[in-house]
Amino acid sequence: MPRRRGGRLDPGGEPRAARPPPAPPPPPNSATPPRPCRPQVPFLTAAVAVGCVVGYLAQGATGWPPLGAVCLSPARVARGQLWRLATAPLSHLGPVHLLANLLAFVPLAGHLERRAGTLELLAVAAYLAAAGGAAHSAVGVAAAAVTGRPAPCAAGLSGVVLGLVAVEAHASGFPSRSFFGLFDVPAKAYPYALAAAFQLLLPRASLLGHLGGVAAGHLWGAAGAGLAGPALRRAAGRADGSWLARAAPNWVPAGGRELLPTARPAAARGGGDGAFRAALGGGSGDGPAREPLLGPGAREAAAEAAERRATEAAGRGAPARGGPGN
Repeated sequence: MPRRRGGRLDPGGEPRAARPPPAPPPPPNSATPPRPCRPQVPFLTAAVAVGCVVGYLAQGATGWPPLGAVCLSPARVARGQLWRLATAPLSHLGPVHLLANLLAFVPLAGHLERRAGTLELLAVAAYLAAAGGAAHSAVGVAAAAVTGRPAPCAAGLSGVVLGLVAVEAHASGFPSRSFFGLFDVPAKAYPYALAAAFQLLLPRASLLGHLGGVAAGHLWGAAGAGLAGPALRRAAGRADGSWLARAAPNWVPAGGRELLPTARPAAARGGGDGAFRAALGGGSGDGPAREPLLGPGAREAAAEAAERRATEAAGRGAPARGGPGN
């Protein structure tokens, strides 16, 4: 009988070699760095939300400033108290009012800030607060002159929210929107439908404030983006290199990185409630190619960014991601 050397005997009497150990798993591809996690709440969206909460808590604890000194009073704005255009959106009448506004503002503004950049969203939000408040004040003063009853003082972020909905309706390119899955409405009429629904649910809400925000958003989408967009985009590009942009957490620079998701035909309908559904997790890539909030110049920036990514991916031997048509 032959001796066993280095293995077992097979049926023919010959020694069988030992099975080699399994090969170690291949190392991870070090040439492709992991993609950074997208911040959950961008800088400006978080700053506005924190400001609203801190202001409400401080006002409730100390009584300062009194609500009558910061709310949007059309008569007092007409007399020159223009700071109310900035303080009224950050003031709220109660915890339910504050919570409802933040639940609408945070997902919508976060979605738009990731797509357009922090400074671009700041410019649009500041315009909506000023223009919407001015329209509210003008109509309120005119109505008071006719009826003899002064317009009530208004507060809250809902006018800016509805203005952002109108801006997003112009930027998205959808011809229609689903009204919470019940029926479709034209995209430009969608903010007015939301304002009407809010008024039915909350009869004491400021109808003038809501309609003023929607009108300001439509004016920006129709004309303001083309007139002021290029200058504001250049200013945003310079400010993105400042110390504030480097120090602020979750700052989103302008550059078209999130402006052009996968394109779909322009005739396609929206599959949900626009930015609300996209920001709440329903997917933001179900629309046509999106333009920035500040008009011309972003398509070229997005094309350059996609070309740079394609060149870098080709150098690594990996497929390009995020380019047009993918």
